[in-house]
Parts: sequence; C-alpha cells; structure tokens
Amino acid sequence: MRNRLFGLLASAAIVAAACGGAASPTPAPASQAPSQPPASPSPSPTPTPIDYDALLYNYSYSPEPGKPGGSVIASDWQAANQLNPYYSNAFANSQVLAATMRSLGVVTADGHWKADLAQSLPKASAGDVVMDSSGGGFTVKINIKPGLLWSDGQPLTLNDLKFTWQWVLDPNQPGISTLGWDVIDRFDVSADGLTAEVHFKEPYAGWLGLLVGSPPLPEHYMKTIPVAEANTKSYPVDGAILSKAPVSGPFKYETASADTIVLVRNDNWKAGEGGRLAYLDRLTYKFFPDNKEGMIAAFLAGEIDVAVDLVQADYDAIKGVDPSIGRAILEPAWLYEHLDFNQAGLGRGKGHPALKDVEVRRAIAQAIDKVAMFQTVFPGSPLPDEPACSNATPTNYWRNPNLQCLPFDVAAANKRLDDAGYKDTDGDGIRNMPGGGENLDFVHCSSQAGFRQTGGAFLAKSLKEIGIKLEENYVDSTAVFFANWPDVAPDTKCNLAHGQYDTAEFAYVLSFDLFGNYYYSYHSEQIPTEENNGDGYNYLRFSNPEMDAALDTLKAAILTKDQIEAAWKIQEIYVDQVPEVALYYRNEARGISTRLHNFFKNPSTSSDFWNVEDWWVDQ
Repeated sequence: MRNRLFGLLASAAIVAAACGGAASPTPAPASQAPSQPPASPSPSPTPTPIDYDALLYNYSYSPEPGKPGGSVIASDWQAANQLNPYYSNAFANSQVLAATMRSLGVVTADGHWKADLAQSLPKASAGDVVMDSSGGGFTVKINIKPGLLWSDGQPLTLNDLKFTWQWVLDPNQPGISTLGWDVIDRFDVSADGLTAEVHFKEPYAGWLGLLVGSPPLPEHYMKTIPVAEANTKSYPVDGAILSKAPVSGPFKYETASADTIVLVRNDNWKAGEGGRLAYLDRLTYKFFPDNKEGMIAAFLAGEIDVAVDLVQADYDAIKGVDPSIGRAILEPAWLYEHLDFNQAGLGRGKGHPALKDVEVRRAIAQAIDKVAMFQTVFPGSPLPDEPACSNATPTNYWRNPNLQCLPFDVAAANKRLDDAGYKDTDGDGIRNMPGGGENLDFVHCSSQAGFRQTGGAFLAKSLKEIGIKLEENYVDSTAVFFANWPDVAPDTKCNLAHGQYDTAEFAYVLSFDLFGNYYYSYHSEQIPTEENNGDGYNYLRFSNPEMDAALDTLKAAILTKDQIEAAWKIQEIYVDQVPEVALYYRNEARGISTRLHNFFKNPSTSSDFWNVEDWWVDQ
C-alpha cells in the first residue's frame, strides 16, 4: 500500500514493505516479452511493442567510489516508532528500515527496480513467470545472492522469506495485511536456499512488489517471539531489544530512543556490489518531533548532515545555507496532497453520514480553489505544471492524461447541494441533512505541521462558502493520526485506522507497484473493522461496486500492460466518485551536507536512504 506522509509512502506503495496494490484479461504467455511505454500510455493495444522489461528494470545509477569511515547524522521532524516493516506504514520508519531491513529489490532514484538481496530480478520475458496450464494460477522464480548473512552471522536465505510468508498468515497476527500472501499456496525453496519457486493459486497483480519489495524476516529470531506479541517485542524502538535484533541491511542497530537511533556498519552484510561493506562507520537518525524549525536550524548550523521530510515551502528556509556547510535541493516526488472523506456513515467524527453522498463529495471538490490553496500554503513558490486531478502524479507511467476533474465553481457547488436537499434549515449558516437533520459540521484532522494548519484553515474557509463547517484538529502524527490499529484506543480522536474523523488532509507517496498504490486504499475488502482485526488500509471506508470491479481487474492483471489499462479505469472512477480530493502536487526540499557524497533523492516510497551503503563523507 501507499505510504502516508507525516511531514507532508514500499515500494507500497512498497509500505509497509512493498505491499505494495480483477474478469481478468488473459495474461500473455511467459515467452512473450512484456513490453519503454509510450509517453502517454493508451488503454488500447499499440502497434509498436513496448519493452516493459526496460520500464521495470532499466535503471541508471553510477555512484562515486567512496572512502570508508566517518559518520552521518540524518534528521526528520517526525520520529520513527516501529521498526518491524510489517507493522509500519509511516515514512519516518521507512527511512530507518532502508538502512537495516533490505528486500530482494529496491526502487532506484530514477524509478526502476534494481536487485538488492537478489542475484537477479524475475522477468516474464526470461521465463521467470510461468502460467498454470489451467490459466488460473502462476509460478514466479526468484533467487537470492549466495553467502548472505544476518547481522548476527546466521545465514540469510529464501527460507527466511518463506518463513515470512507463513508468519504473516499466522492467525494470531494483530492487525496486519495478509493480501497477496494469502494467494500463495506453495513456496518451494531449493536445498541450498538460493532459489525458490513461488506458486500463486490465482492471478495477483501485486506479485512483483510482494516478492521483490517485502523484506524477509529472520526465522531464527522471529520464531522465538510469540506472533501475538511481535508488534511490541520484535523490533520496537527500544535500544535493549534492537541492539540484539538481526537485520539484513548495511547497518545494524546500536542504540535507540524516542528521538535518536544510532546505527553502525553491519560487518556481516554481503549484498553490496562486489561484497563491499557500507562506507560509513555510523549513521545516526536524530529526530525533532513536530519541531521542523529546530531541525532546519540544526542543518543551517552544520549540526546535521541530511535534513529530510521538508516540503516545498521549506526551501526558502534552507536555500541560504552557507556553502561550506551544505546545499539545498528541490526535486520532484511521487506524491500528492489530498483531502480524505470518511464514508463510514457512523456519525459526526466517525464518518459523517453526509459524506456517503457523492453529491456532497463533488460539491466539496468544486468548492476548493486548488491553485489558490497552493499559493496560500506555499507563498512565492512556482505553481506545479498542472493542478492535481487524480490519484496519480504527472511523472508516473500509469497516469491517465485524459481525465477532466470538476472545475472550481462555488456557485455550482452550492447548487449541487441545494439540488440534493442540503439546506440551512435552522439559519446558523450551516447546511443540514435533507429533511432538517444534523448539521454538515465535520471533524477535520491533520498533522501539526505548519503548512497543514495553513491548509486546514484554507479548506475551512472554502467549505464555509458552501455551508459546511470544519472543526479543525491537529494532532501528533506518530502517536495519533497514523497510529496503527493495535497501537491506540479504538476511540482515539483523529486516528485514521479506527476511522475517528470526518475529513483528513495528508499526502501519499506512491510506489512503483500499481497494485499496491490502489487496491489497499480503495477496495471495500480493505476496510479495517473490529471483525477483521484492523486488517486493511481503506481508511476512507469507501465502498463502491464499480471501483471494486476495476480493482479486481487490476488484481488479476499479471503483466504491466494490463495493469496500466486497469489503472486508467480506476482513475476515471476516482474522478467521478471523489472518494478523496487530490489537492496539489509538489516538489520536496532536502538539506544535504557539503561533505556528503552519493545522495540521490528518491521520488518513491523507497525513501532517500535507498542507497545509504554508498554514502560517504569527506573527512
């Protein structure tokens, strides 16, 4: 699924860890090469073959040769709170996990898969994806580099990934998504643990993100911890536990506290190019929880080497950094800011019933001047090349360029609500439900970031123009807003997982996995409930048969061409049904020390730490 951005998501959406996403088109035979897409992919077959192997795997990456030694302090103004990748959907966690828990593959800064723990990545054109003769299921052949070790010296093989599959499906799991894992019915690992054939019993579009982007867990360690307690006892932010917890990345944990996590080089890491270890001796994550100004001041003073999770509005604050200390960058990301609607219909603050009405959602979309909102939130910043419209960003290969969103038109929005029967029956300036019911008074939630509060005030003023009131609430991102299902009380106000909100604003960071980007967020089966123990990330509580059907089509699309066509249909339904409002696209700012080499900003959920083993510093 997609990453929720506190500061503003594995490949998710590789989050948590490469989960990402159905009458399905018949997949092409494995011998048919899937096919650089056209600049604007068409839902109809194109006469020119498209090289999807190039689309997926043709990365370009040439880091500078480095010098071993030295240390780096990286900083975020949101704190990591959970370092088991299967219980984490926060970007601050993903940044630490990029250094400690690796997968078979990683998405590069130029947006392609690159082998990481794997010797090579599976390609349909190479016969690594074999359809069952019945046309139902399929088998994927995967491999891992020989001689890999966990940080404690135990062998790291595909048996660990097989164990992870079994562990995820354990019935004692607390609030973890099993989607994709539950489609696997056979995981045959070779005697040496270096190759495996994974059989999916039915079509599943997220197979690549699942197998390539999901970090294996250490079987020898995890089986000593009761599954029901793994959320708190496997990889919590607790130095006493983490310092002994095996990891697969170039760095391992030394100490950890609420605001500081210290990593040291993992001398048992064998997955680097040519078996090389990480250059740095030490990597420290210094967090400034909800204190972005403090983090920026520390960067300008040369106290930290990398300042991340900075938005476009922060660029002015760092662009004047002394060149002897650092440099500021402003680069695109695969993200969009959006306004969510809780459509549970359980009452104010738990999914206002008015938000189940698509005409209300359409009216809200028409009432928001997206250009003016961007200019208000990011004064003086250049406008994006185009306004946000759908749940895809302009730079993504799966974006449907033919969509037309509802135009900004307050008069039309008011008429829409009038026609739907929403009147101000008690004269207080707030519309009521048809027939004189409760007010359209919504509990609005977001993080405590300054630009979110500015954005919330803009939204409240905009919706007031159409007779809707927003009660603004700004809460701790980690402990409340994005807290996972088992980590907060069910009635915690403004918790997305438990649906304790009416409207919410945050950003999604998209991954390279089409399935993970969409299925988890919009399919009705992904609505978390008490009955399913919070298994799902459809925090919108959006349930629409047409969307479910389109997502099912996507789910059954094995080849990239078919996935793109399904994504176009999903975007069309999104624009029509308005489960959320895409507000704006933006660049991201970063502060980088002058002495740091090989920092390549990553636009996807793989985070800017995707290549941290290649970072090195002048000493």
